[in-house]
Amino acid sequence: LDCDREGENIAFEVLDVCRQAKPNIVVKRAQFSALSWNDVTRALTTLRAPNENEAKAVDMRQEIDLRIGASFTRFTTMLLQNSVALPGGTVDRQPVVSYGPCQFPTLGFIVQRKWDIDAHVPERFWKIVLKHAPGSANANANANANADGGETRSRHGQNNNSNHDGSFAEFLWSRDRLFDQDLSGLLFRAVSSAAFATVVDESGRPTNRAQPLPLNTLEMQKRLNRVIRVSPNEIMNLAEELYQQGFISYPRTETDSFQTDFDFKTTMDALAGHPQFGFHAQALSNGRFHRPRAGSNNDNAHPPIYPTKLASGNDYETFRRKNANLVKVYEFVARHFLACCSAPAVAHKTTVRVLMGGEAFTATGLMIKEMNYLDVYGKGPVGGPRLDPSYDSWSNNTLPTYHVGQQFTPTTLRLDQSQTAAPALLSEVDLLQKMENHQIGTDATQAAHIEKIVGERGYAVKVGENRLKPTELG
Repeated sequence: LDCDREGENIAFEVLDVCRQAKPNIVVKRAQFSALSWNDVTRALTTLRAPNENEAKAVDMRQEIDLRIGASFTRFTTMLLQNSVALPGGTVDRQPVVSYGPCQFPTLGFIVQRKWDIDAHVPERFWKIVLKHAPGSANANANANANADGGETRSRHGQNNNSNHDGSFAEFLWSRDRLFDQDLSGLLFRAVSSAAFATVVDESGRPTNRAQPLPLNTLEMQKRLNRVIRVSPNEIMNLAEELYQQGFISYPRTETDSFQTDFDFKTTMDALAGHPQFGFHAQALSNGRFHRPRAGSNNDNAHPPIYPTKLASGNDYETFRRKNANLVKVYEFVARHFLACCSAPAVAHKTTVRVLMGGEAFTATGLMIKEMNYLDVYGKGPVGGPRLDPSYDSWSNNTLPTYHVGQQFTPTTLRLDQSQTAAPALLSEVDLLQKMENHQIGTDATQAAHIEKIVGERGYAVKVGENRLKPTELG
């Protein structure tokens, strides 16, 4: 039985049946969230009595959901059936318009985004674009500026950013963009009339990219949905199957921090035998282990999701015969665990600020020094095994060398005109995050609510790149 309130409620249902046969029976609960030797052994040595208050809390929630759902489903169905012809209905049979306290707010997010898109009115804006490629023929050309915001041209009449070493700098305007065409044109004329851009500040500092937090249900659904394009509900079904077979811990958890006594070494040693990413597990066991960061979420029932044993070649063949995505889910859980036990990636960040015609522009460069967690969470180490897919990336962006007081002629200087765009339809990842932010559903039910809205009720459909659009009924 699950190590949470729902499991406690089921425990009392079992207890009621047992007491009918043996009224004086003594029952204890073993609480564990993974089918591993350590977890099961620890649970058997810390047995406790079932918690009746937690079981009653579940009974209350179920009754409230049933009363509200039944009442409002009847109300909305009868109201709409008598007012409009519902899509998908016939003269003899109209569809039921179901209501649920989690289902309707979730649908509301999808509908509200569609309304926001329909209500969007594009606005024109202008921005100054400045680029520099040292050594380029363009760098010493004369300005050919158009301040009216229509045609845009570089100093040499073309956008050529290449140079002898392939590095160039794209400077961002400090004002970002302006919605006033006359003011934009005035400022651009001032910039383009200046002979040079002058470097007023150049600085560098080390910067880190933090390793991921220990894995909880929401983060697993979001990351896998982005990479392998599988619905959150299907991801949960696959994770549940891996859990039942003892390959990963319980997959329905809000917790994103490990207990202080968690046995990391046993798991890392087991994963060291993996042919693709075992090298990283071995490195962690040999001294590169970095204690995972602690998140702010804890359901006080389950640990974060982690691999409980190494899947063999025969296991992989079994996975592929059943569903190829079982391999992807298992490897994601394993690589995420190794990544969260690694050090953050380290880089050197360079910032260059220039002035031209009284306007400020800034360019930022990055040079990665240590990949660390990205060796297993990204595409793999340089010269090492290639890992696919990549769940995170951080790429170099090298700037040319600048010093304070240096003057240069931009390779490209132009005034671009564009317009604001409507927001995109919500993706399943966006919807999961909104449900989490508004505390709608739990880690165990959020994916099911989305599946019910899209698959069962037909209130929304998937379009384009995994986006959700409300139907006429929705």
